[in-house]
Amino acid sequence: MKHLAKIYVIIKKGFTGANFMNGILEKLNIAGHSGDPFHRVFIIVLILVVSGLIAGITLMSIGQIDTREKRCLALNIYHEARGESIEGQIAVATVAINRKNHSAYPDTLCEVIYEYNWNPLLKKHVGQFSWTVDDLSNSPAEIAAWKQAVEIAGLTLAQGGDEKLSNALHYHALEVMPRWARKRKFISVIGRHRFYY
Repeated sequence: MKHLAKIYVIIKKGFTGANFMNGILEKLNIAGHSGDPFHRVFIIVLILVVSGLIAGITLMSIGQIDTREKRCLALNIYHEARGESIEGQIAVATVAINRKNHSAYPDTLCEVIYEYNWNPLLKKHVGQFSWTVDDLSNSPAEIAAWKQAVEIAGLTLAQGGDEKLSNALHYHALEVMPRWARKRKFISVIGRHRFYY
């Protein structure tokens, strides 16, 4: 068990190239056991099993999150920024990801995107993103734009979004100026949107 814990930590830190096994064996202080080939083989097999388990668990967790979250993010990109530059679409995606990572918002992208709040002035529930509450179909009709939104969602999820907008939690289209914008710190204009913290 002691060796297993050490192996896990060593694999997580990572070794590269031909020195992978030797590096692990040296770190475990067992490289000097050259007189006991069974011990060395056992540790090497154990290392391979543990590293396979770590890789498998990581891939399973990514697969479970990615498909649904990526679709929700792609739908938001499609409806909020379709027709904009790639930079503009990534900027819109970044805000959704920032909200997911912020304590004031839900923990998943789908919950962030479909979040509704009561608006006492309008006396109705309103969505964080207008397309989620308009009475239009949410199914993408423009195939090329949808494919691009899916690609950008995957890219943004993998790379974490636009660094210039690392604190951005809000945006609005240039043609409107909502009341809430006066209370927020302006960051930048990207594409057809103004971004705020």
